[in-house]
Amino acid sequence: MSVWAVLAAAGSGERLGADRPKAFVRLGERVLLAESLERLDACRRSSSPKNSAAAR
Repeated sequence: MSVWAVLAAAGSGERLGADRPKAFVRLGERVLLAESLERLDACRRSSSPKNSAAAR
């Protein structure tokens, strides 16, 4: 089974009060885009639901 994901990395960051595009706003030590990619990659390696109620 193939599963695809689209990571939307758009937005000016204006509503966040940022001076750069939203994808490059810092979230702790990293930019939002890098954090999102890492979390998406972690989901790819997960083979079971994290929420037992969702598995039913």
